[in-house]
Amino acid sequence: LGRYDLEPEAVCLEITEGALMVNPDAALATLTRLHDMGVGLAIDDFGTGQSSLAYLCRLPVDCLKIDRSFVADLPDPRPRSVADAVVSLAESLGLNTIAEGVETAEQAACLAALGCPAAQGWRYARPMPPSELPGWIRAQPSGSVAP
Repeated sequence: LGRYDLEPEAVCLEITEGALMVNPDAALATLTRLHDMGVGLAIDDFGTGQSSLAYLCRLPVDCLKIDRSFVADLPDPRPRSVADAVVSLAESLGLNTIAEGVETAEQAACLAALGCPAAQGWRYARPMPPSELPGWIRAQPSGSVAP
């Protein structure tokens, strides 16, 4: 943060469930320090790892990311149920939700209907070099890209 003169609120770190479970106590201590500094924290690939819901309640995270494996087959009933459960769980814990791997309008509509407030994936943009990002952001309709 100091090296690049960034405010902590401008950064969101994504941590996989698997990484959290390697050493849960150390992870909790580190995440607590980062959260107390104001750094955003997201659990990436939520639902694909081995974390317990009891441990999730202790983590100082801001967001759960719905893994692309659950998004790929939307709006089929079983993956829809899993996505709905993740959104509901996040809401009940006061967390944000982001769906990963959204590629189609149908997937986006299904997630919106479930109350998922944010999504990322090829439906919105293909991977691009960092140098192209500022121009891409400027070209988006006002308010459609979060800072």
